[in-house]
Formats: sequence, C-alpha cells, structure tokens
Amino acid sequence: MVSLLMLASAVTGYFGFDQKPPTHLKIPVQPLIGRASVIDGDTIEIRGERVRINGIDAPESAQICKDAKGANYRCGSVAAAALAEYLERSSPTRCAFVDR
Repeated sequence: MVSLLMLASAVTGYFGFDQKPPTHLKIPVQPLIGRASVIDGDTIEIRGERVRINGIDAPESAQICKDAKGANYRCGSVAAAALAEYLERSSPTRCAFVDR
C-alpha cells in the first residue's frame, strides 16, 4: 500500500508539506488524481491504488469504541463515514507521494 499525503481539491487547500519522493524508490512521481472511495478512516482508494493518508490515524472500519456514557458504538464506521462525506464535497481527490 502506498502512503500518500492527501491533497483535497483546490477548494479545501493543502494538508502538509510538499515533499519530493526518494530517488532510490521506483514510484510514480505524478500525483494520483481521481474519485476516492473510502476503505476506512485513514485509507482511501483511487483508480485501484490504496492510499494511506499521511499524518493521521483513525479507527479501523470494524472497531468498536465507548462513548462518554460507556455505551459501545462503531467508531470505525463513524470515522469512515466522515471521511467519505468530506471526500464527496471535495472531489476529485489529489494525492502526492510522501513515503512508501
């Protein structure tokens, strides 16, 4: 899986530092641009390429958490839904390489 820095559309701005890929790795230098589908709260897929968003960690899609009252809820689903909503508003998604 490729770890990339997610860059949303021009409307949403840029999240992070623009880094050049290491020259010893054979990786695509061009940004990955397209409609993103959500795998979980910190992983998306664009054109068949899995992308882990750099600099964030989110619950896994099936992860269960407890709320302030101690009740269980599917926090992984909540995180994935929030990311999907964000990506829908900022489509297409543009990702630039950070690390593999």
